[in-house]
Amino acid sequence: DYMIIDTAAVISESVLEFSSTSRSVLVVVTDDIVSLTDAYALIKVLHRHFDVDQFYVVSNMVRTEGEGEIVFRKLKRTT
Repeated sequence: DYMIIDTAAVISESVLEFSSTSRSVLVVVTDDIVSLTDAYALIKVLHRHFDVDQFYVVSNMVRTEGEGEIVFRKLKRTT
């Protein structure tokens, strides 16, 4: 069984506590610099401080698979 819960895009205590209870976290990211920065920060904090080690990434607001891969690669280079 799976449960998907949409949390705020900002790092807050409630988002961190809730996300840290999951075995894996789905991060939705766009090609916007703020989105990429927020996604990186969330992954970093959850991994370093809460030992979350399984992340899935969805590229949102892209028109083609290639655009989605570009967004993913930008995030991957940062992390």
